[in-house]
Order: sequence, then C-alpha cells, then structure tokens
Amino acid sequence: MNGMNADTQQFESFLTRHFKGTSMKGGLDAKLADLELDSLDLLDLILALERSFGITVDVDAIDQNMTLRELHEMVMAAKP
Repeated sequence: MNGMNADTQQFESFLTRHFKGTSMKGGLDAKLADLELDSLDLLDLILALERSFGITVDVDAIDQNMTLRELHEMVMAAKP
C-alpha cells in the first residue's frame, strides 16, 4: 500500500470488507464483470458505497465493464 493516498486506502479497505472472501485478482484494474456480480450484488455494492462514503451513485453510469479504479474515481468525485 505504499504510495497510495488516503482516499485509495479507504476505498480498498471498503472493497476488502465488502467482498470478504472473494478473490480480487487484478486489484483496482479488475472489471466489475470479473467479480461475477449479479444485479442484486451490484445494487448491494452501490448501496454500500452510498452508505460508506456519504454519496449518491448514478446507477446508470455503472456497468460491468467498469474497472474498480473507475468506480473509485466516480466515488471520489461524488464525495462532498
């Protein structure tokens, strides 16, 4: 985790907690599709992001081809 800023560390900690027991191969460069999320899993992720970061997520802006890095950028841009 050396060289990471606090926002990135916070996001990665969130992912580790949210996907406990799930292999995160590829780190932030993994696509949501790589995590094999169904529509309910994706909705659960979005709601957890909103609760954890105090943001509103544009559901239409998220798709399975988005990387976790892109999701991180979206979350950080939405933070107050």
